[in-house]
Amino acid sequence: MTATITVATSTLNSATGTDIAEVLKNNWNAKYGSTGTSSNLSVWSAISNSSGELTITAKASTRGSRGFNDLIKVVWAKATAAQISSASAGVATQTFLDWKIGTAADDSDNRATGTDIIVTLLEGTNAIDAATGQATLAITGGTSGTDLVELRSTAFVNGNGGAGTATTTAQNIYPLEARLDVVNGEDADEGTKLSDAVAAVNQTRVHWLGN
Repeated sequence: MTATITVATSTLNSATGTDIAEVLKNNWNAKYGSTGTSSNLSVWSAISNSSGELTITAKASTRGSRGFNDLIKVVWAKATAAQISSASAGVATQTFLDWKIGTAADDSDNRATGTDIIVTLLEGTNAIDAATGQATLAITGGTSGTDLVELRSTAFVNGNGGAGTATTTAQNIYPLEARLDVVNGEDADEGTKLSDAVAAVNQTRVHWLGN
């Protein structure tokens, strides 16, 4: 997202940073927020601004690992000395904007990190129902729906018990679904021979050597 600050909207002082943060927040939310025009193209939801400190949240915990390691980056394009002098009647010729992402001043924590554990169940003996793709798992010490969430995806039969949209599109990446973590169930005949094997053929690549 981009933001532009002019003299009409700023007094060229420390409040400018907060103004820029507010414009960035509004522009992001209008496009990628829960009700934004391109809401379905980002797993990240609305941004909040508190005195220039921006905080972003995910649209849903059911997204699984989608969004993990996403990079946050700020690029600052400052005005020229002539523009600054003209706007400040020659009082100032330089401006700067400083920012910090995360808790460190360097770029070591500029990516989204995970806070939860994803447990994946894989069938080894056809224990999962082929029709519904469902298995039963009991975990003690948690509450279903709060700190325990079953990841689903309408892309696969075992994601919601029925047909769904198999692929993402240019208009919808299905940000509420765990499409990196949920996998398709095996077909009923997985592992069986569906056709006769092709007979082996002996090939040589050195016939051109001659005697």
